[in-house]
Amino acid sequence: MEAHYVVDAADRIDSFVTDAFPEPTDASQTWTGRSLWSVVSGDATRQIYRQLLRRVRLDRSAVSFRYRCDLAHQRRWFEMLLRGMEGDRVEFCSRLLSTSARPPISWLESVTGYGPAIVLCSWCGEVLHEGEWREIEQVVPDVPDSARVEHGICPTCATKFMAQFGESQK
Repeated sequence: MEAHYVVDAADRIDSFVTDAFPEPTDASQTWTGRSLWSVVSGDATRQIYRQLLRRVRLDRSAVSFRYRCDLAHQRRWFEMLLRGMEGDRVEFCSRLLSTSARPPISWLESVTGYGPAIVLCSWCGEVLHEGEWREIEQVVPDVPDSARVEHGICPTCATKFMAQFGESQK
């Protein structure tokens, strides 16, 4: 699976193509024209993306990183490439690297849960539960089906990420 999109200088998605949907026009219509910030969730994740956008726009460079984005029944690992372009545009290319099956986790199926917030690290996929970062499967029995997922970054991934890109943690 691959997704390719470009954001303009105002961080609006001006093109979107993916092979994840049977009809690419459906995805284009859903994503095109939207603010990038409406599809990137979690304050920590947004902060990191802002730092990366600033960096690639400044010198039209490229950066890549790996992340995890699970489905209810599957663990999925991706690689993201951001590349600065003319006019402060930024190209995003996301590529699926690998998957592994697991028993379904109902609260990962819902985009709009109404229960307690569960913070999920956008990089390693661990969950913050009772003050500790743990694998999703370890906390399933303790998390209600109504939980809503919020994306963040665990301290271990934050440290690694900041070191990889020479950024200071703020």
